Amino acid sequence: KFKKLVVGINGDFNNRVLNYRRADYIDGYSNRQRHTNYNVDINGVSQLAGPFAYTFKAGYANSLMNYADGLENPSTEQHINAGGTFAYEIYTKYMRRAGIEVDFNGFLYNGMLHNSTNAYKNFLSMDFNPFADFNFNNWEITFGAMLNFRTGNGPVLAAAPHITVDKALTKRISFYSTITGGRKDNSFKTIEGITPYWGYNSLYNKQIKPTYRIIDAAVGTRMTLEPLYFDVYAGYVLTKDDLLQIPVLDVPTGLIYSNFEQEFTNNVHAGGRIGYDYGGWINFEADARYDYWSCKNKDLLALRPEITANAKIEVRPIKNLTIKVGYNFTRYTKNESGMRITDKHDLHARASYTINRYFGAFIQGDNLINDKYYEYAGYLTRGIRGMLGVTVNF
Repeated sequence: KFKKLVVGINGDFNNRVLNYRRADYIDGYSNRQRHTNYNVDINGVSQLAGPFAYTFKAGYANSLMNYADGLENPSTEQHINAGGTFAYEIYTKYMRRAGIEVDFNGFLYNGMLHNSTNAYKNFLSMDFNPFADFNFNNWEITFGAMLNFRTGNGPVLAAAPHITVDKALTKRISFYSTITGGRKDNSFKTIEGITPYWGYNSLYNKQIKPTYRIIDAAVGTRMTLEPLYFDVYAGYVLTKDDLLQIPVLDVPTGLIYSNFEQEFTNNVHAGGRIGYDYGGWINFEADARYDYWSCKNKDLLALRPEITANAKIEVRPIKNLTIKVGYNFTRYTKNESGMRITDKHDLHARASYTINRYFGAFIQGDNLINDKYYEYAGYLTRGIRGMLGVTVNF
């Protein structure tokens, strides 16, 4: 921490080994896969006393997918990021602040991905998001735009609005509305966050296009009656090149992958959340949401949720001990023939203990009712699983 600037540096390394499902008719290939990811990031926030404020960030990430011996050479993506926010406080009769957020992302791919089959191309993606904050008789309004320029992997320009409205109706009730959107790059790290079983297949392993939310609109209201709070909302989302999971059988190897089709999707949704927080010792929260999805081929929507419900409770019986218990229910969307995959029921729990300011320990259990449901296309979830660990803070 400097006199007029706070700087943070962080890094992450992850190595994961997994096995693909294998079809019965072949056993000539190993089904082992290894993903290795690491990144380093630096960020800063200004502490200036005047009207000018800024933030900055820079980072480097490397994602490597090392396929089984005899299948393919490793696939590597390097991601270089830099950006920041620059804002100036104005405080005229209505205007409060104006600024711009910028974000530059460069993506580099190794030689195997540049061949004629995959045809991956290196590219630069640049986001410019100008904005201005206003206050009209206690209506807090932000007007802005989401502009994305790129040198490859998609049209040169994509634009979307960025408008937010917030109004305190009373001391306890507020109204809000958003109209936003934008284009998002589907990096290896993003894809692996959706399914780790994404893999090589000559038909589907093309360079994945960015996902473009043409419009993402929502309205809602919040109410706070301490220690109780809740909110309700509804919205609509129109997306181009949405990522839709599909199971793919690679015939030469007999391995099954979770890969993607990209389509236009429409989504109408509504939901609500309720919570109770008693002085940090007991916290309860529950939420539910209904989604209606549509696209040209409804079979691609099989892993999109129709009804989602969550509940969790967190208790601190003594100062250094925290116990969390949660439950998730998901009902998925019907396919073209009116069928749907198995509902998801997930009961999970975690207990963590802070030993001192530097060290802690935890125990965690997932899928405690040993339910069988699909997390990823072509793959049923694992059964009851647990984890022990320690935490270290510097």
